[in-house]
Amino acid sequence: MMRNEFIEKTKKALDKFDNERIASCGFEVSDEKEECILVMGLNPAGDENDADYEKKRKECGLPYFYSVEDLSRDDNKDIIYNPYYKPIFVFFNEALKNYGGVKWPWCNESLDTLKEELIKKKRQGIIEKIEKHYNDNKNNRITVYIGEMFYYHETNSKNIPRKKKYELINDGYNYYLKMLKLHIEKLKECNKKIKFVYINNAEVSNLLCGNDSKTNDCIDDVKVFYGGMLSGGRCMDNFSKHRLMSEIKEYLKEK
Repeated sequence: MMRNEFIEKTKKALDKFDNERIASCGFEVSDEKEECILVMGLNPAGDENDADYEKKRKECGLPYFYSVEDLSRDDNKDIIYNPYYKPIFVFFNEALKNYGGVKWPWCNESLDTLKEELIKKKRQGIIEKIEKHYNDNKNNRITVYIGEMFYYHETNSKNIPRKKKYELINDGYNYYLKMLKLHIEKLKECNKKIKFVYINNAEVSNLLCGNDSKTNDCIDDVKVFYGGMLSGGRCMDNFSKHRLMSEIKEYLKEK
């Protein structure tokens, strides 16, 4: 299965699409055997400029770092987005602290190689902070992978130009379910043991739940937890976060 299948499915789900907003990296996974969790969002934020940053980063070989403590986004918007990703990292590090904690995929790469690439791209000024995050988390047990239902950059998700049929509840359910299964399939193909999936978006959670009031499910033999965003303007309230945290911890105890 080609990595770009995720992008192709995004294109098919759009009424129209601006190539400048398509997320060129799609869903990138190494073949390294590891334990992981999958956090599924609706789509990457941003506009054509963010898509361009992503394309250039992909061409130059730098990974996406997601979140790095104290690293300013002003000059590094192509490689980090702390406001969105750091709360996700903190939440799941707490949820899985008794199981070895979590780390971003780039913490599985060689630090020397990362340094070489940063120097080559004239980003040596951020190496110290990258190295600190790397050393603090490299031995954590669980890798966090981020997936999207649409690989299309749009900060206001209501403006994603989806085909009308995908906005109907049944077809919307089928599309989201297929995309979720595609991500799960890819992770399994790449030697990943998936501890669970979290749906980090209320719209997607509602569609996947349908008329049921369930807060979790089992899809393709993988536990899936439903909820809202863990960060951003539409972030879940603290009670909902505590409920989710408790539910995840209880599930892990039973495994």
